[in-house]
Parts: sequence; C-alpha cells; structure tokens
Amino acid sequence: MSIAVAGSGLFLLPLERFNRGGNTTPNAVDHEAGGDASYGPLSAYAIIYERDLQRPLYDPKPAPKPVAPPPQPPVTLVGTVIEEGFAVAMLKTKSGQVKMVSEGETVEETEVLEITSNEVRLRYAGHEHVLTLKKGTEGL
Repeated sequence: MSIAVAGSGLFLLPLERFNRGGNTTPNAVDHEAGGDASYGPLSAYAIIYERDLQRPLYDPKPAPKPVAPPPQPPVTLVGTVIEEGFAVAMLKTKSGQVKMVSEGETVEETEVLEITSNEVRLRYAGHEHVLTLKKGTEGL
C-alpha cells in the first residue's frame, strides 16, 4: 500500500485499495451493478444526485387556508327611532316585511344587541355585525 503525504503530513490518503485477500479487483456482481465493491452499487446513491442542490434549505410555509367570511344577517336596516329611554330599529327581512324591534329582541334568527341613531349592532350565527343607515336616509 502506498500512502501520499500532503503538506506537513497532516493528511494521509490511500492511493490504492487494499483487500485482505490480496485481490484488488471488485467482485463481478458489484461491477455489473455499476458500483465498487467497497462503496456499494451506484443506485444506492441515486437519492443524492437526483436531489435539487439549489433548492432552499427549508420547506416554505404552507399557504394559509382562506377563511370563509361570516354569514350575513338576513335583514337590512331601514331606519331607527331614538327617544329618551326608547330605541327602535326598523329591519327589512328577506321576504320584504319591515319589522320594528327593540334591543334584546330577535327577528329572522338575528338578535338586536344595540341601537344608535344611525346603526344597529346585531348577532347572527354567532358573529356580531353592524348595520349602518345609508347616507341620505337619516332624519326621514
């Protein structure tokens, strides 16, 4: 066995492969598989040379799933009546009826939480919504 000495002798590299039996040729089975007897067949290294070496070193974060918007209440605000100690909202249902409701009442499965001069705060399907009067309809 011959050994190469590089630089100041810190690295020792074998120049020939040494087999204890004195045979330096790879066996025929490994040679036919395209490999060297001491390193295994080349197919065992396929995962290395098939990998994209310029890919990022980390996997990107998955895209966030879109969140569906909460369902809209089946009523629209037509108007409000505010007097001292008295507040009523006029809500139009999908069927076209206008119902007058106070705070705490329910219409079309929609609970009225708060009524102010130009908006109504509602709870529908577990979500709170604020309906606002359209401009130009105030004071009618």
